[in-house]
Parts: sequence; structure tokens; C-alpha cells
Amino acid sequence: MSQDKLTPTSSERDSFNDNDEGNIRLPWPEERITTAPNSSIATRLRHSCICAFYNRWTYSYMNRLFKKGALQKKNKSAETQLTQNDLYSIPTKMKALVLGRKFWKLYDEHNGKYAFFKALWHLVAPTFVPAGFCQAVALTSQILVPICVMQLLIAVEIDSSSSTNSLFEDTILYVIAIFVLSVLNAFCTHRYQFLSYQSGIVIRTAVSSAIYEKSLILSPKGREGLTSGYVTNLVATDTQKLFEVMHDGHMIWSAPLAILVIIIILLIIIGPPCLVGAFILIALVPLSTKFASLVINIRRQRVAVADERVEITTAMLQGIKVTKLNNYEDKFEARVAEARQREVKLVKKEQFVWGMTLVIRVCTPVIATAATLVTFVLVSENNVLTASDTFTILMLFNMIKFPINQAGQLLSKAARVSSYYSTDMHYHSANNERSLATKRNAISGLSISIFVIAQLQTNMLTLSSLGTVKVSNGPQTLCLKLHPF
Repeated sequence: MSQDKLTPTSSERDSFNDNDEGNIRLPWPEERITTAPNSSIATRLRHSCICAFYNRWTYSYMNRLFKKGALQKKNKSAETQLTQNDLYSIPTKMKALVLGRKFWKLYDEHNGKYAFFKALWHLVAPTFVPAGFCQAVALTSQILVPICVMQLLIAVEIDSSSSTNSLFEDTILYVIAIFVLSVLNAFCTHRYQFLSYQSGIVIRTAVSSAIYEKSLILSPKGREGLTSGYVTNLVATDTQKLFEVMHDGHMIWSAPLAILVIIIILLIIIGPPCLVGAFILIALVPLSTKFASLVINIRRQRVAVADERVEITTAMLQGIKVTKLNNYEDKFEARVAEARQREVKLVKKEQFVWGMTLVIRVCTPVIATAATLVTFVLVSENNVLTASDTFTILMLFNMIKFPINQAGQLLSKAARVSSYYSTDMHYHSANNERSLATKRNAISGLSISIFVIAQLQTNMLTLSSLGTVKVSNGPQTLCLKLHPF
């Protein structure tokens, strides 16, 4: 085999470390890859639009990983073990460096009150909008399936009461329709979830990169009031809420639409008695919102306690010599144990509230369905539950419980994102040093941090670690900070 065949192309090389060229991974299958004119027929077929479309909707590119993973049980050799090189490369548009640069470019272009949201929207629109289309198709399929089931059961009831033998001709179309709608719902739902997760990953990566870059260029005045725990919560907790909101973002329009359409269908089938069950389920929305907000508040308290515990442990390890010389181990242990006890109490409280939420979610749809059926029978003696009506009602109530359950959580997450927006605006509006180059060297047991701050017109520079430093007008200032290594 020639050396040219062994050498990977630039599109097939993606390293986990920018300085490591030894890690070779295949390109992301869903990205459109241009092939050379002299490439083989198999290569052209692999990179064709048909193959890309097939990969997008069936995720067949994962079969290679599944097959190799299954071989690990039979063969324990090194060749059959899954490694990082077996994974696909990160899509170009989802790399942190690309997203970070694009975010700041869009943020500067839409400089204004809603620049943050506008920049994020332009980042996630290529995946979030197609996810909405898939959600609309999946929702339509889900609503049409109970109607087809009802018509199928009605045809069976009519055929059983008549002497004709046309059951197959009367029901085959409904059976085919149910099958096609179920397959369409499965494909669109999976694609919707995949694209929503991609949107969440994009927005979380972009915001995390922006926060990290912003923290590096903040001036001492801009760093006032900011702690490591505060910034850590921004990156770890708040960006995760943005990710979760993007995953459930289309529930903002799909949940009310699904509830409205299903209630209209129930009104057509059984009339006003369906409103009893609908009111019971709708009452779950504020209750679910309250429980979700309570869980978030408890989790916020737990994160603060965990941050306190980590700071105590870090202080002990950083000053381990002083701790050992002065016999402070017992005192640090007592402080860590006390913080840990408070953290465990909050964890138990959070799990209890979450358990109560799950109980309410499970019991409420059952109570709503039972109340609807009982009300329908007791309202009039002429109301008789048939198989077609009963199974259709059960399927529709089973459908409506999911958007109602998700609505409460989504409202709570949206409120969290709103508070995050105000926090982010304060964070981004803080004073920063736009041009900051940092270089660290270790010389004779000292760590020297060199800050080169480019300033065109400045009379005074204030650094929290150096006090007040007066400098004359000039193109740049060089500051040296010495501290024990």
C-alpha cells in the first residue's frame, strides 16, 4: 500500500489536542463533503446527497461503532477495543473556536438591548428551525393516529353488526394510515430531538466560550463583585438551563396547539364532559411550575453550599504546610463535614420535591381520564361508551398529558433564562481590557505574569493586585506581577 493512501486528508484529521496530530478521526457524516473528480465510484456514492439524506434520518453511521463495540465481548484484543479515534470528528460549525468567534461577531453587529438573544438566535437557527418543522409533522401524525383508530373501530363495529363480509376492504386503508403515520412520527420525533440537542449544544458552547473569553479580558473594575463560584455557576448551571430550554423550546407553540386541537376533538366526540378532565390537567400547569421553581431554588442553595465546601478544601490544600504545622486538620475537617451535612439536607429536600412532582404527574392524567368518563356516563342515560369512543378518549388524554406536564417545566426554565439574561447583560457590560496578552514563565521559583495592555490614551491604570500605577500617555503599558510560585 502506498504512502499516499495511508496519509489522511485534511477533512479526515481532527485531533483532540491542537498540538497532537496523531489522532485521526472520520469527518462528521452529516456534513456535505466535496469529493475529488478522480475519486472512486464508492467514494462518490458515500458522499452523495442520497447517502447524506439517509444518514440524517436513519443515523446508520453509528452502526460501525455498535458493531465494533459488540466485538469487544467476543474478542479482548486491542484491535477490537473502542478508542477515541473511532469517534467522528466534531462538526465544523459546532467547534468552540468557530462558535465563539461567530458569537462575538454577531453580538457586535446587533449591538443593542437584545443583542445577546439575537446573536444566539442566528447561531441556532440552522438547526432550531428544521427541528420546529419536524415537531409540526410529528404533532400532526400523533393527532391523526387516534382519529384513524377511532374510524377503524367504528368500521369493525359496523361490520360485526351487519351481514356483509367487507371488513378487510373497510379497514385496510386505516391500518395502512396508522402504520405510515406511526413511522412518520418516529422519524420526525427522533430528528426533532436530535436537532434540538444540537441547538442546545451550540448555544451552551457559544455562551461558555463567550464567558471564558470575557473573563480573560475583564479589567479590575469589571471584576468587582465577581467570584470564581459565580462564574462557575454561570458556565455550569445557567448554560445548562439554556441547553434544556433549547431542547424543549418548541413546546412554547406546540404544547398550546396540541392542547387546543385535542380538546376540540374531544368536544366533537363526547361533548362538554371532556372539559372536566381538561380543567384537571390544565390545573397541573401552575402546580408543575411551582414545583419546578422550588427545585431550582433548592438546587441553587445546594450549589452555593457545594461551592463553599470546595473553597474550604482548596484553601486547605493550597496552605497544606500551614495546616500541618499548626495542626489545623481537625478544624478543616469539621468545617467540611458541617458544609457537607448542609449539602446532604438540601439534596434530600430536592429529591423529595422531585418525587412529589413525579407522583402528581403520574396520578393526574389517570384522575382526569376517569373523571371525564364518569361525567360522560352520568350526564345522560343516552351516553353509552363504545369501544371506539373509549379507546380514542384514552389515546387523546394520553397525548395531552405530555405537553401539559412539559409546559410547567418550560415556564420555570424560561424564567431562569430571563434572569440569566439580566445577569449576562451585567457581565458583558462590565469594563474589560480589549487587548490583553498573558504569558507565564517560571524563573528561579517565581511565577511572572506579563500583562501587555494596549491603550491609545490613558492616564492611570488600576490593578487590584498592584495597587494604583500611574503611567504616562503612550501606545502600551507593560506591567509585571511577581508572586511566589
